[in-house]
Amino acid sequence: APISALDFARADAKTLAEAAAAAASAALADPAADPAADPAAEDSAEDFDFVSEPAAAGGGDATLLGVGFGAAPFGWAVLRVAAGGAATATATEVVRRDGRARVTALRFAPGGAWLAVGSADAQIALVDAAAGWVEVARCAGHSSAITQLDWTDDGYVLRSNCLGHELRFWDVDPDELRASATGEQITLASACRDLRWASFGVTLGWHCQGIYASAADGTGVHGVDRSDDGALLATADAYGQVNLLRYPCVARPPRGG
Repeated sequence: APISALDFARADAKTLAEAAAAAASAALADPAADPAADPAAEDSAEDFDFVSEPAAAGGGDATLLGVGFGAAPFGWAVLRVAAGGAATATATEVVRRDGRARVTALRFAPGGAWLAVGSADAQIALVDAAAGWVEVARCAGHSSAITQLDWTDDGYVLRSNCLGHELRFWDVDPDELRASATGEQITLASACRDLRWASFGVTLGWHCQGIYASAADGTGVHGVDRSDDGALLATADAYGQVNLLRYPCVARPPRGG
């Protein structure tokens, strides 16, 4: 299936252990819930051309890769990856594959304990590693397909954009998500202005409101990212250009200025 979204995360040993224990417990309680028990899931690794052999489990940290599918059978997958012996070889283990919607964006929370999956159905699924990589909650409130996602450094707030040119903020406190199965929208956007963000992928927001030309309709910028030192904001636009701007970019600089 065509890949529509990717994101890496470095997961610590505690997160990995909790995920493995939850998955094992679920498999014992209901063997049909175990992905390995599903004949279709046995071939899930074949969807990834770079799979060579299962990654060593080990007891330490690991690199996770989230993958979203933009066509049938849709859904998402979490892979555990480790560099192989050759430059292009990667040992990969399919940790979990799930979901039914066409994925349009995804992003791991810092530490890899949660995965936010945005879809064409205008909703965001929140996948919990501690529950065995299963969806435990949803954020609903956008009018169209989700396009970008960012988490705060502490993993308690999520922000999102959609094709309807909307910016939404969500309260994703882990304990509340597990209790209510719903990520509540934070309606006072100014309350989130000074939060520390782990990523800067949204193309609509206070910090990047100056990236658009006057009277732009919001479709001309396809990607945004901030430099690690917090000094620069890079944008990729529909005209094949990469633009470097000062961060935060709250006003569009004049051409040649």
